[in-house]
Amino acid sequence: MEDQKENMFYGATPEIFEFAKRNRANPTPAEELLWNYLCKNQLGLRFKRQHPIGQYIADFYCHSAKLVIELDGSIHQLPEVSQNDLEKEAFIKANGLKIIRFTNQEVFKNVNYVLNNIRELTNSPLGVRGEIRESVSSTLGAGGVKLIECPRDAIQGLHQFIPTEKKIKYLNLLLNSYLFDTIDFGSFVSPKAIPQMADTAEIVKHLDLIHTHTKLLAIIANERGASEASQFREISYLGYPFSISETFQLRNTNTTIAESLERVKHIQEISQKADKQLIIYISMGFGNPYGDIWNAEIALHWVEELQKLGIKIFSLSDTVGVATPQSIKYIFENLIPKYPNLEFGSHLHTTPDTWKEKIDAAYNAGCRRFDGAILGYGGCPMAADELVGNMDSENLINFDLENNFHTKNQIEKKLNQLSILKTAFQELIS
Repeated sequence: MEDQKENMFYGATPEIFEFAKRNRANPTPAEELLWNYLCKNQLGLRFKRQHPIGQYIADFYCHSAKLVIELDGSIHQLPEVSQNDLEKEAFIKANGLKIIRFTNQEVFKNVNYVLNNIRELTNSPLGVRGEIRESVSSTLGAGGVKLIECPRDAIQGLHQFIPTEKKIKYLNLLLNSYLFDTIDFGSFVSPKAIPQMADTAEIVKHLDLIHTHTKLLAIIANERGASEASQFREISYLGYPFSISETFQLRNTNTTIAESLERVKHIQEISQKADKQLIIYISMGFGNPYGDIWNAEIALHWVEELQKLGIKIFSLSDTVGVATPQSIKYIFENLIPKYPNLEFGSHLHTTPDTWKEKIDAAYNAGCRRFDGAILGYGGCPMAADELVGNMDSENLINFDLENNFHTKNQIEKKLNQLSILKTAFQELIS
């Protein structure tokens, strides 16, 4: 037994063991996230984290599979760190071990891709707690869905002002729930137009981003808003609503579509200088209630024009809930293959009985980015059907759980967090 234990560490010194112990007490967010999937034999294999191997420390190690897993942040791009990685990898391989590397972003954005690669290297067909698991359908692509929670969209139309402290408390619950990639938390627009969002600049100062990988998105309507939002390093994304309905563009941002295109150019320059990423919402992307000409080719045309400005993320918005599975399928099937380097999402409004067919259509056409709101709150005042609201985040979470690999422990945590958030949101608006 002692020989076997010694062979696990390949001559590591007491100093290395002490260093590994300190590392285990201070995991990076990416390490913590992946460990949720690897711990307690959830893949049918026993992994150890921050495991000493000779003069090095492996982020994760499975002795039975002789496999080392390394997670690399941006620091690994530095020449001296990259050289150390090469020497470490040579030592690991010289001792008959396999090594696989992933970036932190791959863990955050595509954890199923990471898990599938680990399973392939270990020849492990096992899923949750050692149970035999059926393979994921080929329609699922390389990973699960990216969920964007939109409390701003849910509450911005409420007439009664919600106290700033209540908003901060709720937003911090969202940030630390580990359910969402991004929180659309507020907007830098005229307080006369949207009084509920007048405290966005104050709120962002009190949000806890230390213990989460979730990012912040703020909506802006012009260059002034973009400049104001760009002052906050906490904000990763700026979102601009670009309507392909002339009437709605005038009502929403007081510009024509042509003027809005020029505005996007200026906002993109502001975003890039501040190291922010601009997201374009193609609003009225599936039709409009004003009688303005609409067809799918119009939406495709404007994506083509806007991507020339260096925009990398687009969200197709069903502003009034008129999208059909057919129109959703057509647009995404014509966008995603043509622009493989762009990210396309859906911001769909829906009735309680049509959400599933819309998500199915987008998902099967390759969309993996979905906006939602807890309890489906909010919606569009211009929709003819009062039942039309935001896509319920509970439906999106359950869709993800049903269609992508999650451990039993992960499922329980997600459902528990969802229950907490539903209660918290009802308290927020009460």
